[in-house]
Amino acid sequence: MNHRSRSKIILKTNNKNTDAIYNVFYLWIFILLCRPQNYISFLLPLRPALVSTALIIFFSLIYSKKNSMFKLFEEKQVGLYFFLVAMFIMSIPTAVHVRVSFNFIFPGYLITFIFFILFYKFTNNLEHLIKVIFVTCAGCGIYSLMASLAGGGADRRLFFSTTFDPNDLAYFTLVFLPLNLFFITRSNGIFIRLSALIFIVAGLVLIFLTQSRGGFVALVVSLIILFFWSKKISKSIKIALLVIGAFIISVAPVNFERFSTLMSIEDDYNLTSPTGRIEIWKTGLRMMIDNPLTGVGVGNFARAIGYERQEIGSGPARWQSPHNSLIEVGTEAGFIALGLYLYLSFNALRIFVRGRNQTREPVLSRICEFLVIGFVGMFTAAMFLSQAFSIYWVFYIALSAAINQMLQRQSKEKVTQRVLSS
Repeated sequence: MNHRSRSKIILKTNNKNTDAIYNVFYLWIFILLCRPQNYISFLLPLRPALVSTALIIFFSLIYSKKNSMFKLFEEKQVGLYFFLVAMFIMSIPTAVHVRVSFNFIFPGYLITFIFFILFYKFTNNLEHLIKVIFVTCAGCGIYSLMASLAGGGADRRLFFSTTFDPNDLAYFTLVFLPLNLFFITRSNGIFIRLSALIFIVAGLVLIFLTQSRGGFVALVVSLIILFFWSKKISKSIKIALLVIGAFIISVAPVNFERFSTLMSIEDDYNLTSPTGRIEIWKTGLRMMIDNPLTGVGVGNFARAIGYERQEIGSGPARWQSPHNSLIEVGTEAGFIALGLYLYLSFNALRIFVRGRNQTREPVLSRICEFLVIGFVGMFTAAMFLSQAFSIYWVFYIALSAAINQMLQRQSKEKVTQRVLSS
């Protein structure tokens, strides 16, 4: 057997190994982000998230290059995220309840941290990026369909599984909803285009059925960006989306009285009462100032609120969540962590905008435009929810890191071409 034949066999074997690893990776992404175990009950005892995480770590260790870990830090977003996680860990010793913070990180947040590393490692080119986005859009779309069809309700609000309350369910949907726009254009096959359209409809229905006011505000913000800033979606598709939205509103059993309270927010008891969100945010800011370096400890916001109210003997509902991701991360981990969180977020947005405007690859430009819409919508919804440590925020930060590396490779290739042509 000659050298060339051996090379072909080795290359073919390596491709098979790579395909197998990536199939496990896509399955892992699907399980972690789209949670099929919430509607396929027999999966729950099998611990799919834990098992699939162990499996992808095993494959990654076997087939990783020895110096691949050091290359992680070539990307600025990666280094900043590691620094942020370090601040989370530093909050443990000074937490109001050390065990709560320790358990929050180990093993709680550890899987999210592993997700970030492996997502950045595996999503290293445009082909993998497209597949990841399709898997997550399909997973969220299926979840939206299942929730809309099988979910129950209280006070005319949709509930589905114990993982997400209605507000979290709207947040989850907004994370992936705009990304479906990438697949409804004519460059894709009819099956993919039809599936993406169904997923968009299911997502919109779900947001309205949850009656989430924060989700509704975030959806409006996303639509404003789509209609007035987006250049990758034709006017005909935008009009079609408006018609679909109007049809959903007219048909779905939506309680518009709840949404109408957004017009008289000063009368909202949930916002202005002594235990309402404004008071919670004020208390959170005060605790942030009192604990500027390490906060009250990750996972300890509600406990810190409870302890304070017990001390001063004020009012019912002593244990409450922050209902704002910035207040949550700043209060629990300190001002440095809050600054890192904001910088990572705005830098991700900057990378997406730069990718949309500067890349030479039209497909990547389209993806980046829809990532802008998705990220702004998700971030807006997070201002009304306790989602600072959400894996979905990390998903977008990891995407920004991967795309930034793609853009840097393009820049290097462009310089090389200039040198060779000169």
